[in-house]
Amino acid sequence: MREPIPVVEILGRTDASDGVSRPFKCLDASDNLYYVKSLRQCGSEVLIREWICGRLAQALGLPVADFFLLRVPAELIRGNDEYERELGYGIVFGSRHIPSSVSPTTRTLAKVESRTLSRILLFDWWVRNQDRTLSGVSGNPNFFITLGANVGVGIFDHGMAFDADFNENDFWQTHAMRTYREEYSPARRAEAAQWLDSACERVPEFWLELPDEWLVNDYGESISHLDVKSLGDILSRFRKEEGFWK
Repeated sequence: MREPIPVVEILGRTDASDGVSRPFKCLDASDNLYYVKSLRQCGSEVLIREWICGRLAQALGLPVADFFLLRVPAELIRGNDEYERELGYGIVFGSRHIPSSVSPTTRTLAKVESRTLSRILLFDWWVRNQDRTLSGVSGNPNFFITLGANVGVGIFDHGMAFDADFNENDFWQTHAMRTYREEYSPARRAEAAQWLDSACERVPEFWLELPDEWLVNDYGESISHLDVKSLGDILSRFRKEEGFWK
């Protein structure tokens, strides 16, 4: 497991508009800002999904927001009812804030390289994440736009991936990148399958990076329904299900 970064200050929670879970805002000793999800706040499976999906995205070279394991000291929450009740102490998941980022619109999204958007769409289909939506009037995009000479994008928030209730129709009707389907073309299918395969093989490696406290309770009993096998079953669909490439 990677050595967690110590949290030195808690700045409260994000607004309701920033997501249902309302992550906590925390600083490290270098004043880097993180959006934090904890075991007490979200449960083990959300944290596992965040870490595994983030590592898969990194392995595939996708533009994912930097994320880290952080440690909240017990003394930092002591005496604050909300922090003790909702945040807790111990190892948490944190996405680092990007100061130059802005919220996306359909107009700014159209300026991003289409193949990047197509690969994000394929990635979300692969991990069964339908929580990246955007339309002309609303949405829950869970990605940001970076402006400059080249407009970029960064994805985050995979706490609803590996969804047992994943709805294929809803995915194709609401996903923010649903019109960018280049990676599904027959000409690119072999290359795309090889791309996914390169990351799929690393799931056991990424699993070993998870903190024990996200996996078992004080009695050594598992606190998650997810494991390497169940994740592998979901992620290997591209090898055996023709419908995956529809």
